[in-house]
Amino acid sequence: ARTLAAFAETHERAYPLYMAELRGLAHGVGVPLAHILALNLHQELAHFAPNRSALAPAAAHCSDYALHPWVAHNEDSAVDEAGTLFLAQVRIDNGGFTAAVYAGDLPSGAFGCNGHGLCFSLNSVEPHSAAYAARGRGFVSRELLRAARTMRAAIAIATADGQSVGHSYQLAALLPGGGGEIVQVEAVERGVHALTVVAPGGPPVFHSNHLRFIQPPVAQSISNSSAHRLARAQVLPVPTSAADLLRVLGDGVDTSFPVFHDAASRAAGDVSGEETLGSALIDVNAGSLSLFAGNPADPRSQRAVLAIARPGAGRRGVSARLPS
Repeated sequence: ARTLAAFAETHERAYPLYMAELRGLAHGVGVPLAHILALNLHQELAHFAPNRSALAPAAAHCSDYALHPWVAHNEDSAVDEAGTLFLAQVRIDNGGFTAAVYAGDLPSGAFGCNGHGLCFSLNSVEPHSAAYAARGRGFVSRELLRAARTMRAAIAIATADGQSVGHSYQLAALLPGGGGEIVQVEAVERGVHALTVVAPGGPPVFHSNHLRFIQPPVAQSISNSSAHRLARAQVLPVPTSAADLLRVLGDGVDTSFPVFHDAASRAAGDVSGEETLGSALIDVNAGSLSLFAGNPADPRSQRAVLAIARPGAGRRGVSARLPS
């Protein structure tokens, strides 16, 4: 209770608007604010639990593969969280946003795009060290949706000092005249971070759930699933298209720890305890966000394509373009 109160004080001061959102959510579902706040800070709180080894989450959720102009994302979570991920399309004065949202969470702990053409996807990481009563990763990603209007602003938000555990971000910013920028960001406490630009014609960047680029290396926990997914991506042919990226995200050749998780993967021997709740593909050239229900490598999987507004285009937000 004391640790949660300390984190609550920090977030009341740093993010009063988002604390107000959580109060409204707690009121709407009829549970104490402390329950909702703890849900939104579960990874941070686990670092300071008396029996951390039993409570700390395994950073084994989500895979990303970026190759300009695309960012491909698998949203993974525990099997028992199937059915808890929703798509929120919000219209508010600053342009609103479209984001995948877990029940009870701030948007977004998964992926999203705001009304200024700034998109992101996320990977959980598990550094051994974390800052006490510092800012939670879920609040940082909520700030990206509200306040980031450019890549420079998004990087400043994602890498700012004062974070507790940190996160991995794939940032994608549409440019007014067409095209866009993609930057992979790793950020941990004390403002330590690494930026990897995914440039046109440059190499692709795969990220699972451990820190790869921060130097000197940060002490961290690396799950079997995260290590296996990265290893599998590294032995597959280098992708040159969006279809190639999606084939990697749908891969199941490593039957114990596949890249894509579902009932079929578990029947084949998947022991990760994970479920891929959905997949997404951001395209900064086309200005689109594609959503996949089912294996993204399977052309039979249900798909919807949403249009992302470019800065200065005269409209804001993300809207349906072509369900298929």
